[in-house]
Amino acid sequence: EIVPFLKNIPLAKIVVAIGLIVAALNQRALSPIRVMSIPLARTAVFFFALITLSISFSFLRSTTLDTITGTAAACLLSLFLIIKAGETWTSVRVMLAGCVWATAVLVVGAVMEKSVEAESVGRAGYLGGYDPNDLAFVLVALLPIVVAFALVSSGWKRWLYVGIAGGSVFVTLLTVSRGGLLGLAADLTLISLFWTPKAVPYPKKEQVWTAAARVVVLGAVFMVAWLSVPESGRERLSTFP
Repeated sequence: EIVPFLKNIPLAKIVVAIGLIVAALNQRALSPIRVMSIPLARTAVFFFALITLSISFSFLRSTTLDTITGTAAACLLSLFLIIKAGETWTSVRVMLAGCVWATAVLVVGAVMEKSVEAESVGRAGYLGGYDPNDLAFVLVALLPIVVAFALVSSGWKRWLYVGIAGGSVFVTLLTVSRGGLLGLAADLTLISLFWTPKAVPYPKKEQVWTAAARVVVLGAVFMVAWLSVPESGRERLSTFP
C-alpha cells in the first residue's frame, strides 16, 4: 500500500517463489534436518490437508481454492523454508531482523494510509479491504521481537528499535481492535515481568523492584499512546462484548 504500483502484485507469492529457488540452488547450505521431524511442521501439514479436504463440502469453493493455493500454501512453504534455512544463529537473526523491518513497514503504511470506506474512519489498517484486526494481530505478534532487538542493541540502533516498538504500540491502538488491545496488554506485561537483560540473574529483591519499574515505565508509555488515540477509538476500545 505504501508504493501504489505494487498494490496489485502478489508480493508474498513472489517472495516464497524466490526463497524456493534460492534454496534449490544452495541445497548444501540448508539444514540436514528432516522437515517432518519437527512437530510444528507436522501440525501445519495436517491443517493444510484439512483445509484441502474442506473444499469437498465448501459452499464457496472458488474462495476455498484461492485460500488453499494462496495463503495456506504460502504459509506452509514459508515454514518449510524457515526450518531448512535456520541452521545457524546468523540465519535465524536475519529472519528475525526481517520481522522487525516488516513491523516498521506496517507502521509506516498504517500512518500513511487514507480511509477508503466511511465506516473505517478512525481505524488504521482498513485499506483495500484489509481488516484492522488482522493488522493488530500481526503487530502484537511481532512486538516482542522488536523489543528483543532493542534490548540487545546499543546507541542509535537501540533508539531506532525503540521507535519502531513505540510506533507499533501506537498503530495497534489506532486499529481500535479490542483483541489487539488485550494482546498488547499481555505483551507489555510479560515483557515487563520476564525480561532479564543480564547473563547473571538479578537477586530476588532486585528482580521485584526492576519488574515494578518496568511496569510503571511501560504503563506511562501506554497511557501516552492511549491519549493519542481519537476519542471515538477510545470509546470503542473501552467496550468489550
